[in-house]
Amino acid sequence: MSSSAQQMYKLFENLFTWARMQTGNIEVATEKLNVGHTAFEIIEFFKSDAEAKGIKMISDVQDGYQVMYDKNMLNFIIRNLVHNAIKYCDTGNTITISCKKEDQYHRISVKDNGIGIKKDVCDAIFQVGAKSSKPGTRKEGGSGLGLMVAKEFAELNQGTIKIESEENIGTEVILSLPVS
Repeated sequence: MSSSAQQMYKLFENLFTWARMQTGNIEVATEKLNVGHTAFEIIEFFKSDAEAKGIKMISDVQDGYQVMYDKNMLNFIIRNLVHNAIKYCDTGNTITISCKKEDQYHRISVKDNGIGIKKDVCDAIFQVGAKSSKPGTRKEGGSGLGLMVAKEFAELNQGTIKIESEENIGTEVILSLPVS
């Protein structure tokens, strides 16, 4: 019952956020953020879900690593990426959150060694109307909206989201945001 309530909450959160974006009712409010602290909070938030599936979650973000972005949008993006990783991982899998500076970008990554994504699904995952959502390893559902909202939030912060995945190997979702 708790799992169903969480899934319903996630669906409504994604729908509400997506609807606000479509009406232009979202503003970007940048502030200095500690990515390591954000990663720790998100790992703590999903700790019981990961433990219930026997998944290990780790942060490879250096403590004190700071960026200038919209806190709510960054939290939403990383939460959605971690939520998806948990959904498509199972016992013995690992999810790693990392962040590093490359060129003029901060690259925040959520990587897992779960079931991966088929190439055709991966290619269409950000297209409105594409049927890209599938049940998780334990039949968890989803709306397919989370990644679309995450992509729009990244773009509002002048960034991008890229997915690299191989079936039965795992998935890495990379959020690239310009250095402020």
